[in-house]
Amino acid sequence: MWKKFFILFCFTFFFVIQSFSQDLKVAFILATEKEQRYKKDKFYFLDEARKLGLDVFFASADNSVDLQKKLIKRAVDDQKVSVLVIQPVDSSSISQEIEYAKSKGVKILAYDRIIYDASVDFYVSHDSKLVGIIQAREAVKFTDGKGKYVILAGGRNHSVAKQITSGNLLILDKYPGMKLVGIFYHENWDESESYRTMKEILKKVRDINVVLANNSSLIRGAIKALAEEGIKGVFTAGADADLENCRMIVREEQNLDILKPIEPLARSAARIAYALATGKTPNYSEKLNNGKVEVKVILIPVEPVTISNIDEVIIKSGFHSREAIYGQ
Repeated sequence: MWKKFFILFCFTFFFVIQSFSQDLKVAFILATEKEQRYKKDKFYFLDEARKLGLDVFFASADNSVDLQKKLIKRAVDDQKVSVLVIQPVDSSSISQEIEYAKSKGVKILAYDRIIYDASVDFYVSHDSKLVGIIQAREAVKFTDGKGKYVILAGGRNHSVAKQITSGNLLILDKYPGMKLVGIFYHENWDESESYRTMKEILKKVRDINVVLANNSSLIRGAIKALAEEGIKGVFTAGADADLENCRMIVREEQNLDILKPIEPLARSAARIAYALATGKTPNYSEKLNNGKVEVKVILIPVEPVTISNIDEVIIKSGFHSREAIYGQ
């Protein structure tokens, strides 16, 4: 009798352990690892997840919507994850895959970018609208509220691009002296794309006063084009505070970038994933309607980076080292 009891106990214990282990399996799927910052996203998320005891299926989609759809299916069907943490390549293109994951009982955490028209549980991101507001306010100060400006946006259906640009326009639309040349979209958020865009713009309009970009790569391309055309005195702003942009700021080649600190974003995402995997509801700051549901939102603060505060904001925080910035 005791042998039967012992066998039953072992089987039950094994089943409970297996179930608990599966519940703690989560997926972290990035849109890409190409940009400098995403090495940090991956490192900090995986480090925090390890501390929490999460088993993580990690993948990146190489900016391919089709590949990301396949990765979602793999995470749900093959990896049997309980939580899907995903940075969409295109915020409007994976709703069907998200609904499939939800039908399997998977919790959904949109990372860095919202997912539209889908049953998303949580969204953790930087305050992207504030990024655009800060850029625009500094541009107004620089120009006294007069001049022509260009907005170099990321992907057309990208939630972060929309939010940053909305912050730009929220401020600049209040100044009649500020004239919009155009909003130009870049699906890969790439320096070479914005370089070509800026070269084309300058063929038609040369008296540009302000260029605002949705990320650091895009503003680098614009600055290169402006320099080649011999155009000086243009206010330039990016976002992400890439190392090369910080170097450009101290060389006075770029006016402003925005620090979107990666560590609190990625570690927060891992902690939210853990809470969702263990049946808890994390605290949140607000809700956002994504076209289908009211998504609970957690926003990570951002900070402006200029030549006057770069030591305090970037170096002291450990985002980049003094040697890396000033040693080149």
